Amino acid sequence: GQVHVSSTRCKEPTKSTPSKRLRQGLLQVRDDLHNQQRDTGKMTKALLGPTVSTVYNFRCLGRSLLGTYQLANHSIRETGFTKYCLIMLWLVATSAYWVGAIIGSKVVVKLRTGSNLCFEDHADSVTSIQDREGRKRLFQAAVVIPALVSNMAGQAQLRRTVESVLVQCTHEQLDVVVDDGSPIAINMNLDLSNFAVIRKSRNAGPAAARNTGAQYALERGAKTICFLDSDASADKEWFKEHLKMQAAKPGIYGGLTTSSSATLVSRLHECIGTLRGPLLPDGSLLYAPTCNLSVSSACWVSFDETFKSAAFEDVEFCIRMRKQGWKTWLIATAVVYHEYETSLLGLWKQFYRYGKAEPKMIQKHREYLDWLASASTDYERTKM
Repeated sequence: GQVHVSSTRCKEPTKSTPSKRLRQGLLQVRDDLHNQQRDTGKMTKALLGPTVSTVYNFRCLGRSLLGTYQLANHSIRETGFTKYCLIMLWLVATSAYWVGAIIGSKVVVKLRTGSNLCFEDHADSVTSIQDREGRKRLFQAAVVIPALVSNMAGQAQLRRTVESVLVQCTHEQLDVVVDDGSPIAINMNLDLSNFAVIRKSRNAGPAAARNTGAQYALERGAKTICFLDSDASADKEWFKEHLKMQAAKPGIYGGLTTSSSATLVSRLHECIGTLRGPLLPDGSLLYAPTCNLSVSSACWVSFDETFKSAAFEDVEFCIRMRKQGWKTWLIATAVVYHEYETSLLGLWKQFYRYGKAEPKMIQKHREYLDWLASASTDYERTKM
C-alpha cells in the first residue's frame, strides 16, 4: 500500500503594525460599550419589567413633547420674550427630569418581603410638652413641619413658616418642627405650650421626618395632622379650612399651593403646576404635595422612607392610600405660598430629583402612569 504523508506548512508570525493595534483597540472599545448597554438594559428591565422599560422611555419623551406643546400654546399667557424664556426654562427642567429618570432606572431596588415600606425613628432629642401635673398634654390637631436648615437664611425662612401657623393655632392645636439633622442648631426662641421641636441625630429625609412628627402628634391625641414645608407660608385661613373639611368628612385633603414671588422660575412653576396635584375625571386629586396636605388619624399610615429626598414620597403616599380606598380631595380655599428656588441650577436639581425618583414610584405602583395620563392640573375647569 501507499503511505500518504501530509506536511503542514507553519504560518509565519503576523507582524503587529500600529494600524492593526489601533483597529483592535477600537473593536475592543466597541464590544465593551455594547456589553455595558446590554447590562444597563437588563437592569432597567429588572426594575420596570421586560416591556415597561421601553414604554417608559417613550412615555417620558411623549410627556416632554406634549408638555412643551401645551406650555407654548395654552399654559403660558405671556407673550414675546417672556414666553420664550419660560419655554427655555421648561426645556431645562424636562431635560433634567429625563436625565434623572435614566439614572434612576439603573438602580435596582430590592423590596422587602411582604412590604415595600421602611420606617425608622432616629429622634434623639424632643422638647416635650407637659401640663402642670407632669402628664402629657393632649391636642385635637397638629401641624408638622420638617426642616433641614443649613444657614441663617433658612433659619429666617423657617421662622416665617412657623409664625404663619402659630397665629392660627389655639391652645388645643399643636405645632411640631422636626429638625432633620440640620448642620446648624434650630433655635426658634419660642416658649409656648403648644410648640415642640424634635431633633434627629442624622438626616434621614423628609419622609422620615414627617413620620417622626406625625407619630409624636398621634401619641398626644391629634385627630388631624397637617403637613407644611419649611419653605412655605400658610394663608391666615389655611389651618381652619383643613380642619373644617376633616371635621365634615375625615380623610386626605390637599390645598392650593401658589408661588410667593413673581420671578421667571416661579412663573414657570405656576404654568406647569409643579405643586398642584393633578385632577382626575372623578374630581379627586391623584396626589397632593406634602407642603399643603392634611391626613385624618383614621387613615394614617407612614410615608415610605425609602424615598430619601423630597421627591415622590407624597405621590407614593397618596397613590397607596387611593388603592386602599382613601382618595385625596382638593380644598381650593386652603392656600399655601411657596418659596421656590429661583436659580437655574436650583431648577435643574429639583427636576433631576423628581426624575430620579419616578422609576422607583413606577416599580411600586405600575398604574401610576395610566392615572397620570388621565389627569389634569387645570383646576379652573372643575367646580370646587
